[in-house]
Amino acid sequence: MPMQHEISQSKTIAFQLLDAIPIPKDQDVVFESFSDLIQRINETAGFQQALSNPLISIAKKQDLIRATLEKYTLPASVLSFFAIVAELGIAKLIPMIMTQFIDHYNVHHNRFTAEITATKPLPKKCLADIHETLKTHLKGDIVLKEKIDPDILGGLIIKVNGKLFDASLRRDLSFITQSLKGMPT
Repeated sequence: MPMQHEISQSKTIAFQLLDAIPIPKDQDVVFESFSDLIQRINETAGFQQALSNPLISIAKKQDLIRATLEKYTLPASVLSFFAIVAELGIAKLIPMIMTQFIDHYNVHHNRFTAEITATKPLPKKCLADIHETLKTHLKGDIVLKEKIDPDILGGLIIKVNGKLFDASLRRDLSFITQSLKGMPT
């Protein structure tokens, strides 16, 4: 779990990176690349472990970063930027910086990510209705991510930019249980 100062530092660095890429088309390329990279990093622990390992030299970390990022069509300034981050001894923050960059990019472009959790895959019509409702109320572009969790029992949980809208059966049953506990017998 990242510490609060690491989160703050990552946000600041992500803002600096966004400012360092003045051409919107380049920002789009970085956004798409980082979105893919974050997914890959989350699927494999080796990259994050190597960046966090104090026994691995800064030069080796820079080589790993360069080798990983060169697979993408990123502006040279981004490669240099992350080489400096590694040189400063904070390479372990790179995945968090990428995530913060994506968040800042989305805010800047009025894009919202909505994570919808249900017990089973939702019908396309239902997803389309949720998409349109969110788009209307948030007045921006919506990216839907569907997550399946049978533990919610039924209903939906929708999370948009850190705000949680819990309409799950599990939550309702929890409220009922708490109410019943307070009743005299």
